[in-house]
Amino acid sequence: MKTRNTLMIGIMLILGLTLMGMQAAATSPRYMKLVYEPQTQTLKVTILHFSPAKTVHYV
Repeated sequence: MKTRNTLMIGIMLILGLTLMGMQAAATSPRYMKLVYEPQTQTLKVTILHFSPAKTVHYV
């Protein structure tokens, strides 16, 4: 029983430390262009952004 409790506490401690250590990393856009058209009051934005994981990355 004592061994099981120690094992569970160890697993919970490792899991907690792993989750606390996760952090997000971001890369800035490579190019950004903003064009405002006063006649239509429209803002057009062009952004070029590199990502090594293009299938799971969203801007």
